[in-house]
Amino acid sequence: MSRRAAMSWAQRLKRVFNIDIETCSKCGGALKVIACIEDPLVIDKILTHLDNKAALAEPVVLPPSRAPPQRNLFDWFSVQPLHDSRNCSHCGRGKARTCLLL
Repeated sequence: MSRRAAMSWAQRLKRVFNIDIETCSKCGGALKVIACIEDPLVIDKILTHLDNKAALAEPVVLPPSRAPPQRNLFDWFSVQPLHDSRNCSHCGRGKARTCLLL
């Protein structure tokens, strides 16, 4: 009877929670676990340090917003009836409609 190798905890995380810690979420490259910290005091110290570091960081300054769109930029191209299309030699076919001939 052959025995299968036990799954690593990284494989278990992927299987049970669909968390893949061996692949970078940004670029898809391979990641390597270099440490496993299990001591609650050490974990608390690391998280406290990261919270303090984030509090001291300068806020992100966004660039100024852009100007609103120019609504009247293309008013010269608006579709408006230029004349009665029923009497137009270009578009007149006995029906009233908008002539687009400029």
